[in-house]
Amino acid sequence: MKNQKRFPLFSNGTEFMLWTLRNCDRCIKAVFYNEKKNTCPKYKCRIQEHIEIACIGDGMGNERDYKATHSYICPHIKTERKKPRKKTNENELTLF
Repeated sequence: MKNQKRFPLFSNGTEFMLWTLRNCDRCIKAVFYNEKKNTCPKYKCRIQEHIEIACIGDGMGNERDYKATHSYICPHIKTERKKPRKKTNENELTLF
């Protein structure tokens, strides 16, 4: 494995909390611990996975995670699901 350059993701816990409230808590890709089942589902977002691992470790991450966490809104956030396209009948007239 190459020696990758590591960057500090957050300066303190409050900064981590505010960033996750603004981003991960609104994102449809985010996963959370399930108290009833005592499990955490597999991560769907690598940014969330890496910053949570960094928070229990040394607080350092790769360049992609650094750029995401140092922007106000995560560039990888998805806040709404895509609606499936309706199949239209070819003979049907559509106005819009």
